[in-house]
Order: sequence, then C-alpha cells, then structure tokens
Amino acid sequence: METIKIEGQEVFSNVIGYADLDLRRLMVCGIIARRSAMDYVLPNLHAGNNILFNDRILYSLGAKRYVGKKGSLSDGVQCVLVIPNPVRVENSDEEDKAVAQIKTVIWHHSETTQTQRIWSALMHNTPIPLRNSWQEPILEVLGNAAQIDQWRSQQGLTERHIERITPMHFPVGGDEWSGVVLRVDDDDIAITAQTLLRRGKITF
Repeated sequence: METIKIEGQEVFSNVIGYADLDLRRLMVCGIIARRSAMDYVLPNLHAGNNILFNDRILYSLGAKRYVGKKGSLSDGVQCVLVIPNPVRVENSDEEDKAVAQIKTVIWHHSETTQTQRIWSALMHNTPIPLRNSWQEPILEVLGNAAQIDQWRSQQGLTERHIERITPMHFPVGGDEWSGVVLRVDDDDIAITAQTLLRRGKITF
C-alpha cells in the first residue's frame, strides 16, 4: 500500500501500473479512500489530471480516458480500480498521437501466459483471420517496430515509428499484476501475416 496524490489530495493505492510511451502514462490504479476524498479524486482523474507517486508524475491518458469499478470497504472507506476506457474517446482538441489508439491487456493472478493473452487480444480486435499456429512468428515480428515499418514502407504505407507492444511497469502490486499496451493496427497485422505467408514462415 502506497500514498499517491491527485490534485493535492492524498489517497492510498494498492496497485499502480504505468507504461513508458512518450511519457510515463498511468495504466491502472487501485485507489482506497474515504468517500469525501474519493468524490474529489475521481472527477479529477476523469478530467485528465495526473497523479503524483514518490515525487514522480504519472501522466494521464487524457480526459474521459479512464473508467473505474467501485466497491465499498468498512467504515465508509471505498475502493476503486481505475483502468483505461475500452471505448475510443474522441477529444475536441488535437489527439495525443502517443495514446490515441492504444489497447491495454491487464491481468491479475493468472496462469495464462503473457503471450497467450496478447495473442487473444489481437485476435479479438482485428477483422483479419488469424490461426493459432501463427502466434509465435507474428508476435516476434510485432515486437520489432523497425521491421514492421520497413514492410509498411515497402507496401506504400506510412511508417508509424512506435513500439507495437509496450510492457507495463508495476511499482505497486507488481507481484500480482501484469500488463502490456498494444498499438497494433490492422495494417500491421495484415502486412506481417502476408509477408510471413509469402516467405513460408507460416502456412494455412
């Protein structure tokens, strides 16, 4: 359990996860506080304000980019698990390109491997048909941003210059939680699958 600050209000946290994108971006946060404090910090998180942890800023993904699951403990104490909003939110101002199209895979106490969870997330978020036997070679390529961008360029597509799979770091709760940030688009998957099929690395 650690103390964090949100707009000057101190609350407790039992899990904190962030990812190094352009900045340290908050990905998951468990908050424990009395109702009055919770009623203050949650609107601030919803508004896109950052949190302070051990004198380090963990930057927000932006306004309306988080959702929270609330529960109650004893004596008026509440607990909330804050995670990124699974629904894409369009901001009225210019989109932050570093976080505009992320998907997150977060898990707690699971026997399923990280590789299996990433693959399952990819399969369920793309219209491109994928076979389970392609998992290892495709994920290996998706872990190499320079390789994908080279193949995109060869196909006349814009290079993205970002990591497609970014691990989360858990300074609090790291023995129980894991997660990754995915910034894989359909073109990444299509080009990777087509190239590997053409080279005989995967087969139908």
